[in-house]
Amino acid sequence: MPIAKKNTELTKRITEKLGVKNNTARVYASLIKQMWLRMSKEATHQNMPADMAFLKTTKMKSYVRGIVNLTRRKNHANAAVAALKMVTDEKDVHKQEYRDIMMAADKDFQKFLLSGKRQRSFKNAEASWEIVKNAHKKVARVLNLEGIWREGEHVDHTQYKKLMAFIYFKWLADTSPRRLEYTDTRFVAADEYRKLTEEQKDKSNWVVMDKVWTWEVRKYKTRSTYGPVSIKIGRGLKAALRKILPITSAKNAQKFIFLNSKWRRLGRNTFSTYIKNWFKTYVRKPWTQNTVRSIRVSALYKDAPKTIDMLKLASEMGHDVSTQLLHYRQEEHGTTTVRTV
Repeated sequence: MPIAKKNTELTKRITEKLGVKNNTARVYASLIKQMWLRMSKEATHQNMPADMAFLKTTKMKSYVRGIVNLTRRKNHANAAVAALKMVTDEKDVHKQEYRDIMMAADKDFQKFLLSGKRQRSFKNAEASWEIVKNAHKKVARVLNLEGIWREGEHVDHTQYKKLMAFIYFKWLADTSPRRLEYTDTRFVAADEYRKLTEEQKDKSNWVVMDKVWTWEVRKYKTRSTYGPVSIKIGRGLKAALRKILPITSAKNAQKFIFLNSKWRRLGRNTFSTYIKNWFKTYVRKPWTQNTVRSIRVSALYKDAPKTIDMLKLASEMGHDVSTQLLHYRQEEHGTTTVRTV
């Protein structure tokens, strides 16, 4: 039995009123409902007031302001602002109070970074990155021992999950780790891809099978800032993708690679859970995609100054770290010099 979608009416209302994407509206709707259900024992999913008046109460503002996790606090405040935008004018004092909570959360997060107390689930970034890069080899042994490749398009979903684990780890070994864009990725022939409109291309991410295979990443969190990204697919990942292509094509007409038990595109939340389980199963590590991204960056910056020193310097100089790297730090013949401006 399919799971019923939640908050559909509120999601639709937010999308229409604010003009945001459906995924963003769904997140806002979920957080707004969470805040409403905390108001009283009588609060239910069905009786939430359309005027969002509960967000204007001292009780609700105190609740959001008191959320310990800084990211959750900021997200809840952001959702409250979105809800109030639907029912109030731009100068509404309540929206400004939630904006102040958001700004305070940002400041607290910067203090948290500067404190040097941020904990990670890994110790040695270089060694950890080697574990990530070699994880696909462990899955490959399992696939060979169990003869899963020989099953071809007849694999069941339990077997296909192991194939997905192999492809996922192979992807990490051959390209820089993204967020969860993998689950929106599908195969497409080069001539078919060129016939698509820009709007059609933006609805998915694509493994474009041309003379040189590329991963066209067009649907991701910071797309509005960085635009579409084209990543060349190396020989190892290409061989793995070519091997799973006929199986994927048989299971899903749209050729999405990461699939649920009904052979439909895997949702991002479920994919995130799969990633945690794969790391526990194959490398005995409690890692998530965010952890993998942190490991990669930490390994790359192993010889750089301490993060706390870089942040402290940026704060004292009145710019951010990216300004240091782009405008002040200069690489010359393997050494680093600093420009004076």
